[in-house]
Amino acid sequence: MTPLARVISDPSAHPCALNKLRAYLSTHHCLENLQFIQDASRYRAYYAQTVQGDRRRWSSSGPDYDNLRTMWKDLLNTYIVRNGHREVNLPSEARDYLLNLHHPDFIPHPSVLDDAIKASYQLIEDSILPSLIDSDRFMD
Repeated sequence: MTPLARVISDPSAHPCALNKLRAYLSTHHCLENLQFIQDASRYRAYYAQTVQGDRRRWSSSGPDYDNLRTMWKDLLNTYIVRNGHREVNLPSEARDYLLNLHHPDFIPHPSVLDDAIKASYQLIEDSILPSLIDSDRFMD
């Protein structure tokens, strides 16, 4: 697991590192990538809890469905749609794939976000993280 993945997956283990990363990304206008990764992770967790956790209580018209649908729409509108509030820089094929999944009643499996998440990780790890590590003790 990369240092970035460790910090994001378990922020309680490295709270100072996550705060340093947030501040550094903010000054380099890349904070939206971290926010997207974290929001996609919350979507994945909620999806697993509601859809995969107890299929007997899952209903396509209940509050869990509405919450998931809202989370999905927020992910798309905030990070994926062109000129979104916090649009992330994605390869066009990854962006187009996600935008083509948009349907008011469709709640996709979180795995559809994998390529977009990977692209966001890669951008941080390849472009931003090396200069942060060089400038500071990232994992201290």
